[in-house]
Amino acid sequence: MTQPSSLPTSVSLFNRSCTVQIGPVSVSNIGQQAGLDVWFNVRKSLKPKTPNTADIRLYNLSDSTRKAIEQAAQPLPPPGGSATSKPVSTVVAPDKSGILDNTGTPVTITAGYVGATALIFQGALRSAQTVTDGPDTVTELSTGDGDSSAILARTSYNFGAGATAYSVAKQLISDMKCGAGNTDSSQIKTSLQSAPPYTAGVVLKGSSFEILCELATSCGLEVVLHNGVPLWLVAGQPTPGNAYLLQTVPQNTGVIGSPSVDTKGVLSIETLMLPGIVVGGPIQVETQYIKGLYRVCSAEWTGATSGNDFKISLEAKRYGLAP
Repeated sequence: MTQPSSLPTSVSLFNRSCTVQIGPVSVSNIGQQAGLDVWFNVRKSLKPKTPNTADIRLYNLSDSTRKAIEQAAQPLPPPGGSATSKPVSTVVAPDKSGILDNTGTPVTITAGYVGATALIFQGALRSAQTVTDGPDTVTELSTGDGDSSAILARTSYNFGAGATAYSVAKQLISDMKCGAGNTDSSQIKTSLQSAPPYTAGVVLKGSSFEILCELATSCGLEVVLHNGVPLWLVAGQPTPGNAYLLQTVPQNTGVIGSPSVDTKGVLSIETLMLPGIVVGGPIQVETQYIKGLYRVCSAEWTGATSGNDFKISLEAKRYGLAP
C-alpha cells in the first residue's frame, strides 16, 4: 500500500523551518524570517556498526548561549574507562518514546517546512567549538546517537536453561540503559519468543550491543540504534506501514533530479526535506524509468536555512535484500 507525500499542499516550500535543541538551549529559524541561521548534516543507516551522527553549525549565538553549549560538551569516555570530568547534564530522563542517554547533553533536530516538520535526529553532544567565519561567529557541534549504548555497555550474565531470545534481548537492552524501542511490538516480540530456546542455558560476556546484533541475526532479524533506542526489522524488510510515495509523474511529490539504480540494485534518490521519510521505512518510487517498492537503507539530511541545500539524499534497496 502507498500513501502520498505527507507534505500538505498548503505548505510553502519557501518557508523552511528548523529547530535545534541542545539541553535547555533552543535555536530556531522559522520561515527564514525569525531566528538565527542554522546548518546541519544528519547521517543515518541500517549498518549497526556505523553510528548515526549529526554535524551542526549555529550562527551568531549570544556569548552566554555559546558558552553554555561549549561547557555542556563532554567527550565520550574510552571503552572501559571513565571521563575525567562530568558533563553538565549527566542523566537525562526518558521521553515519551523511552529514550535514555546518560552520556551528556541531549541534542535534537526538528526540520521541514512551516506546518510540516519532523524529528530527524536525537542524540547527545560530543563536542562544541566556536570559530570566526568572516563577519559571522559559528558554533560547530558534533553529536552521536546512542554512543554509550553501542560503545560502553557491557553484559556479564548467566541465563538458565530454557531462556528465550526475547528474555536475553531484554536483559541486553537493560544493560545498555536505553529504552526498548520497538522490541515489544507484536511482530518482533513473536519472532524473538518463537526462536529456539537456550536448552542448556548460556553465559554472555562482552559488548551488549554486539551480542544483541548477533542475537538478532540468529532470529532472522536486524537491529540498529536509532534515536537512542533499538530499531528492529525483519531481515531485508522495512518497518510496518504504508510506503511513502515519491513520484515525478504525473506530478512531482518532492523528488529532486533524476533517481538512479547502480549495478548492485542500490537506488539513489534525492528529495525535498519531506517529513515522514525514515531509515528502514518503505518508499514507493514512481518515475519515468524506475518504479517499485524499496526500503530506505541510508539517508543524509542536509539543511541550511540561509543556503540552497534543504534536502534528503536516500539510498534504498528492494524488499527482501540484505542491507
